[in-house]
Amino acid sequence: MQMFNVKDAIIHVKDIDVKGCCIGIEYFQGRWIRGYIRTPSIMGRVEMVFKEGDILHTLTTHSSGIDLFEKPAYIRVDNTTDSYRILVSDWGKKTVYMLDSELQLLQAFELPSSVEPMGLAAVGEGQILVADMAC
Repeated sequence: MQMFNVKDAIIHVKDIDVKGCCIGIEYFQGRWIRGYIRTPSIMGRVEMVFKEGDILHTLTTHSSGIDLFEKPAYIRVDNTTDSYRILVSDWGKKTVYMLDSELQLLQAFELPSSVEPMGLAAVGEGQILVADMAC
C-alpha cells in the first residue's frame, strides 16, 4: 500500500508493507480496516490495524469454521452516534457482511448469483447501496 498527501497536490508520503493481496481499505478513528484476497497459500481476511501498523483484530472464519472471505474488496463504516458497524462487500462470494467494532460477524447477506457486488456505501437510515458490476 502507499500513502499520499493530497492537500494541494498528490505527493507520495510512504509505502506501507502488507502481508498478502490487500484490495479493500477503510480508515476510521485512527484504525485501518483492510480486506485481503484469498490465495492458495493465504486465507481471505479482514483485519483492523492501528495507524502505526499493529494488528488489533482479524476475521477469517465463521464460528462454525467455514472460511468467510474470498475477495473482500469494498469496506465502509456505518457510523451512528453511539456505535459503528463495518460493512464488507465480497465480490468473490457475492455476500455483504456486517461486522461490529471488534470484527465480530453480526450478519451476512448473500446476494443473488447475478449480482457482482463492487462499490458499497452506507446511505443512512439503516440502508446500504451496493454497486452491481454485472452490466
